[in-house]
Amino acid sequence: MSVRLAITSQKGGVGKSTLALNLAFTFAQMGYPTVLVDTDPQSAVNLNLAKGESEYVGLAQLIKNPDALPSLLLSTNHPNLRLLPKGRMAAKAVPAFEWALYREGVLQKLANHEALGDGLVLFDTPAGMGMITRAVLRVATHALTPFRPDQLNLRSMNQLMETLDFIQNEENPNLQFLGFVLNMFLRERAEDLRVAADLWRDIPMVLDTVIPFSTRFAAAQEEGLPVSARGATAEARRFRQLAEECLQSMVTKGETHEIRQLV
Repeated sequence: MSVRLAITSQKGGVGKSTLALNLAFTFAQMGYPTVLVDTDPQSAVNLNLAKGESEYVGLAQLIKNPDALPSLLLSTNHPNLRLLPKGRMAAKAVPAFEWALYREGVLQKLANHEALGDGLVLFDTPAGMGMITRAVLRVATHALTPFRPDQLNLRSMNQLMETLDFIQNEENPNLQFLGFVLNMFLRERAEDLRVAADLWRDIPMVLDTVIPFSTRFAAAQEEGLPVSARGATAEARRFRQLAEECLQSMVTKGETHEIRQLV
C-alpha cells in the first residue's frame, strides 16, 4: 500500500499548498514516485504553478468516471512527480463536489487505484476541518500540519486536534499524525518568536525542521515552479530536511502519535 500523506490546516494563509507542492517535488527529487492530489476547490496547487484554477481536468471528472484516473494524472517536468488537479468545475458546483468526496467513497477508490503504484500520495486539502478534509483523513496513512506562528493559529489548534482525535478513534485508527511544521517563520518578527516559543514549550508534536519566510517562494510562484526546482537554495535544503524527517516516520514503522489537546 502506498503512503498517503494529508497536508491539513485549521485555517488559511499558513502556506499549506505551497508546502504540499514543494514537499511533493522534493520527494520526487529523492527518487520516490510521488502523486500530488489537489482536493481544494480553490485549486491552490494550480495557482502556485501559475495555471488557471480550472485549466485541467482532474478530481472533479474522476467523481463521474472513477476508471478515468490514468488519463487524468498529469506528468510533470520531473519523471517521479505526477499531479491530479482539482479539475474543471463551476463555482456553483462546489457544494456537490464536497458532498461527493465526503459520501461516495471517491477518495477510497482513488487511494486504492493501481495507477498510483506503491509510491507516495500527497493530498493538499482545503483550509479547515470540513467535509473534504475529513474525507481525506479517512483514507490517509499520515497527516502533517503547517503552522504559521501567530496567535490565531495557536488559539485554533484545539479544533484541529479534536478532529484528528475523532478520526483516529472512530474512522481511521491507522492514521498517524506526523506533527506540526513551523512554516513562514520570520526570526526578526517578535510575535513569531513568542508564538514559536509557546509552541515548542507546550506541544510535543513539533517537527525539528523550520521553513522560514522567504521572498523566493513568491518568485517561484511567478515562474510557475516549486522553489525546490530553482536550484540548491537554502529553501530547497529545508524541504530536503523536512522530507527526510517525514520519511523517518512514514517509511519505517514508528509509534502512532497520540493526539493531545492543549491544556
